[in-house]
Amino acid sequence: MKIVATGLVFFLYTCWLGGCALFLSMVAGLAVASCRVYILGAFAAYYSFRYLVPKQAWPAFLEFFQNVSAKHPYFKAQAVHFEVSEVASAKATKTLFAFHPHGAVGGGWLVNGIISQAFSACKNHWLVFDALMKVPLTGDVFTWLRIDGAGKATFLRLMAQEKNIALIPGGFEEATTFEHGVHRVYLQKRKGFIKLALVHGYQVVPVYSFGEEFTVRSYGGFAALRVWLNRFKIPSALFIGQWFCFYLPKNDLAMHTVVGPPLVLPTIPTPSNADVQKYHQLYIDALVGLFNRHKAAFAADPNATLQVL
Repeated sequence: MKIVATGLVFFLYTCWLGGCALFLSMVAGLAVASCRVYILGAFAAYYSFRYLVPKQAWPAFLEFFQNVSAKHPYFKAQAVHFEVSEVASAKATKTLFAFHPHGAVGGGWLVNGIISQAFSACKNHWLVFDALMKVPLTGDVFTWLRIDGAGKATFLRLMAQEKNIALIPGGFEEATTFEHGVHRVYLQKRKGFIKLALVHGYQVVPVYSFGEEFTVRSYGGFAALRVWLNRFKIPSALFIGQWFCFYLPKNDLAMHTVVGPPLVLPTIPTPSNADVQKYHQLYIDALVGLFNRHKAAFAADPNATLQVL
């Protein structure tokens, strides 16, 4: 039933954007003297509670979403295709899954990643913008889904524990530079995840979602200014998805996510800039190769090229 799938995705996106909007509204409300005591009281109550009762993953909650998504797919067609099946099995350890592209709303990352049964065995920790984890409701729901912040401290903690990690390296900039129908990733200046993988001896797996390029329509003006704002962690993607809810991705499309073989990196405790540059380029080559191997089957244009900004 499409209404079930839409409701599921609507809930998750609303927890993300709605929770952030509510939080920012409450912060703005502090300027109103008559509201200040109530807002401060609400913040104090929530953060005191979370200090005493820290957030933690809720496996049954995640499993419920995975089961519903499997029975009621959001997109017209959605599937995950592994070139090497072992990378998402229980045998996978010290693995970093790098998802591309972010798109405006990360539809492939959500339905073929976080709430997909395809990755359930490897128990990924899904990393997102750090500040989201501190937002009431948003941070709670995300934690239940085994989502965590993408800050360096979190990386170091998870890698020290040899946990599997998934993230979208392109971040805000990839969302900002999104263009309908164009295969584009923002990766040339994204080297931090490769450096950390080298330090901790992680293998890096490229993941690409065909269909993300059609999920929304976006505004491309003032791109340089909006990318500059991203440097200060200010989102600046302007887009519209479904007519009845702008932040829901269009679902009359196929979302095929392809997962390449792991790029096995050496362990280099203190990698040089040359080391990072070398393996970062090898990763870009692996991602482009993955894209080229599958574009004939899954891209709208079998002759499409992947732009790497």
